[in-house]
Order: sequence, then structure tokens, then C-alpha cells
Amino acid sequence: MDTCIFHEGTVISRQGSTVKVRILTSSACGACHSQKTCFSSESSSRVIEIRDVDGTFLEGETVKISINKNQGNKAVFIAYFLPFLCVIFTLLIIFSLTHNQLLSALSSLLVLAPYYIIVFLCRRFYTSSFRFGIHKMNPTP
Repeated sequence: MDTCIFHEGTVISRQGSTVKVRILTSSACGACHSQKTCFSSESSSRVIEIRDVDGTFLEGETVKISINKNQGNKAVFIAYFLPFLCVIFTLLIIFSLTHNQLLSALSSLLVLAPYYIIVFLCRRFYTSSFRFGIHKMNPTP
């Protein structure tokens, strides 16, 4: 199972064959014992909709969410790497054409708006291409 990424979550609602699970994402220092006094630690919760074909998951139940590592890498590529490339290439191209730093910087930042609008408009495609698994937590003896 080392080809999957796992997160622990809680089922918050069910609607038909769809289960909404809240997962807590935290920064790399989330497990640090000094987390409560440190202002740089971050954590947030995300809600993921997962298809539950069996209908065996109940509201309030603690579950494990899994996604294939390749799909996780694809998500990172779309959300972080491609926009980074758009910014860098726009910066280099506009600067080489105009030699104006301000225009280059603004253009490279403004290119992110259409990029994320396109990603938002294609969300149905991304929703169908990313498949999350949901698993019951193993009871501890």
C-alpha cells in the first residue's frame, strides 16, 4: 500500500452514495510539541466528497482517505508547478520584449487569474479524474 497517500478524516454527512469527509491538513511542524506556542504552525480542514458505493460509512465515523501517489503528484503539478512555470515564463518573455520590470512583474502575476479560472471551469473534469478511496479505521486491540 505504499503507492497511496493516506489521511485520517471524519464523515460529516451522507447524501445518497456520496460521503463528505473532513480531513485536517497541517504543516510539516504540525506534530511538534511546541506547536501551541509557535505562530508559524498552520493547520486547516478540508472537505472531500467521496463516492460510497457500499453505503457503510456513518456520520461522525473516523475513516482513512486514500489517493494514489500518481494522482497526488498530478494534483501538485496542476495546482503549484504549472502556475509557477506560467509566472516565470511570462516574466521572462515580457521582460525580454519590453525591458520594463514593473510591467513584467505585474503581467507575470496577472497571468495567474486566467490560469486559475480555467482550472475552476475544468473542475468537473478534475473531479472525475481524481479518485479517492475511503476505508474504515482498523480497530486497535
